[in-house]
Amino acid sequence: LLSVKVGSLEAALASLEAGADVIYTSGESFRSKGRPWRAEDYFYLKGAVEKRGALLYVGTPRIAMPSEEAKIKIFKEIITSLRPQGILAGNLGILNDLRTSSLPLWADFSMNVANGKAASFLAECGVEGLTAPIEFHREEILSLVRDCPLPVELIIHGSLPAMISEHCLVAALLEGTTKFGPCKGVCHRTYWGIKDEAGEIHPVEMDYACRTHIYMGKELALLPYLPLLRAAGFARLRLEIPLYTPEEAERVTGIYRKALDNLEERVLKECWRSLLNAFPHKGFGPGPWEKGVKVD
Repeated sequence: LLSVKVGSLEAALASLEAGADVIYTSGESFRSKGRPWRAEDYFYLKGAVEKRGALLYVGTPRIAMPSEEAKIKIFKEIITSLRPQGILAGNLGILNDLRTSSLPLWADFSMNVANGKAASFLAECGVEGLTAPIEFHREEILSLVRDCPLPVELIIHGSLPAMISEHCLVAALLEGTTKFGPCKGVCHRTYWGIKDEAGEIHPVEMDYACRTHIYMGKELALLPYLPLLRAAGFARLRLEIPLYTPEEAERVTGIYRKALDNLEERVLKECWRSLLNAFPHKGFGPGPWEKGVKVD
């Protein structure tokens, strides 16, 4: 199945139109996307997903502090009322809260499941599938698929998060303020990034909890590896694109849909050229798939 995680209702509908089998709503709402997810968005999206015979999984935040208990309670009430096809759990605390919901649970990459024993533990907690961690080398990921008692999903394209911080970096550097004081909202007036010592720009996004999300400089793109990935036994291959506009989401979903439906070398080369032409401003690479962590 081709799964897509999106950051807005419009991007979700565009991905559905382009051939996504599974839609994940992002657990975080980013200020650059204009507004946070609303209850009516979920209900509208569920209808559109079911009409196409696809699946809707509601994503939870990767971080949930005690001070956000009221917001999490409302979120859980929405999920209970919505009854989506599943929940994408971002952390163990939320997983523990939702395990009695009777809805299918899928563990997101932020659970950092690195081996069969960890996967077995999650299975005992009611998890029905998991997303492979994003830090590991391909050898570790392929070993996980072989040893895992649960279906495994792999992220094959998108913006990979490097860090989440409670510190509001943009406001602190540009205004000298924190999220606990008056803020002029400079973070969402334009796009921001951090330049590293090698001169690479790492995109910076702020969510509606005033957390800073720092992303890798190059986006992951494993399109050339699709024949291997299709044969490796993954249950789902995911596009991690919560920062994409609806137009970008539709383009990239359509490209990967075409490639997955026909893995001939000629088609893959054509799809790779289409990807580069559609996103000339982005840098793509294999990321951790080639340079990730190896376990002795």
